[in-house]
Amino acid sequence: MHEGQHSVDLDGYFDSIERCRAKFSGLRILTGIELGEPHWFPDEAAAVLAAGPLDQVLGSIHCIRLDGGMLDASQFRKKEDIDFPAAVREYFRELLAMVDSGQAFETLAHLDYPKRYWLDGAAPYEEKDYEAEIRAILRAAAQRRPPAGQGGGGFPDRHPDGRIRRLQAGARPGLAVAPLILKPTSPAHGGAAVAREDGKVWLVSYALPGEVVEAEPRGRQGGVAVAATTRVIEPSPHRAPAPCPYFGACGGCQLQHAEYAYQLELKKQVVEEAWARADLRLPPDTPVLGMDEPWRYRIRGEFEAVAGAEGWRFGFHRMRSHFVLPIDTCLIHDLRIEHALPAFAQAANEMHIEGLQNLLLTVASISTPESAPSR
Repeated sequence: MHEGQHSVDLDGYFDSIERCRAKFSGLRILTGIELGEPHWFPDEAAAVLAAGPLDQVLGSIHCIRLDGGMLDASQFRKKEDIDFPAAVREYFRELLAMVDSGQAFETLAHLDYPKRYWLDGAAPYEEKDYEAEIRAILRAAAQRRPPAGQGGGGFPDRHPDGRIRRLQAGARPGLAVAPLILKPTSPAHGGAAVAREDGKVWLVSYALPGEVVEAEPRGRQGGVAVAATTRVIEPSPHRAPAPCPYFGACGGCQLQHAEYAYQLELKKQVVEEAWARADLRLPPDTPVLGMDEPWRYRIRGEFEAVAGAEGWRFGFHRMRSHFVLPIDTCLIHDLRIEHALPAFAQAANEMHIEGLQNLLLTVASISTPESAPSR
């Protein structure tokens, strides 16, 4: 921590977040923090990350080491006899050192921080004058990306069962944290299961009603506490291995850990409960229309585009996140759509397309002489 500065009041911050979420339940309020020079203060940075669940972590540089001390870039123009361009290059070298340090952050903040405090009367700031330094920083940042795509390199974030963790603490320094043991009793809309502990309601993802699970708190959603299953202690007889390699990281499917027939049963229960809250009753003989084969049935797909170190790729948003998870396969889409993804990515890369946001693919029916209607 820099001399004269104080650490953020994390307990107060998370308490304020929870109070805001409770007061404005219609808003999706995320948590986040900016780590300044985290490679200079690795222990302090680790303690901050261990304080609670964070949706976003930024890494940034404000200061450089100069003449045996630290100098904020905002003060460059106030220091006499400073070689301003050399100080800016030192700022970029420090930024590269932070990126290469492996510190845990997802977003590189204010790359052009010195530009805000450019020296009066000097030649205008031009990125091309620092192109080599900026390219080195961006290249290093791209190489930090995990193979699956966005989410920030350097995170020990893959759970043994394949899910991608958010930034989530273990114990706070000096405090022992008991594991959260929950037993969900009913399904909820969106694939989670509802559990109650000491009068508190939890929405537990990756758990099934009747199971006993160990879970991690993940903030709140609509005023209700949210947790993610980290270990199944007593599994449901309806639990099944998820066939998709991206399940748990991808925000698309939520129930692949349940047998398909049981998925339909859970969805019916959710509808029945929704009707009951409106003083309506679903007829008891109402059938649930499932599929004989619940795979490869979608003939229309919309995919998010993400630019990585190797060019464009396509995928879906991560669970409860704006970040994109690039994919190579999606078991619920028609195989022709899946095969088209790398072809479109290759075309976008070869054409040097910029600003690509998403890709919409639809499998068109092809009329043949045998299938054409008679006239």
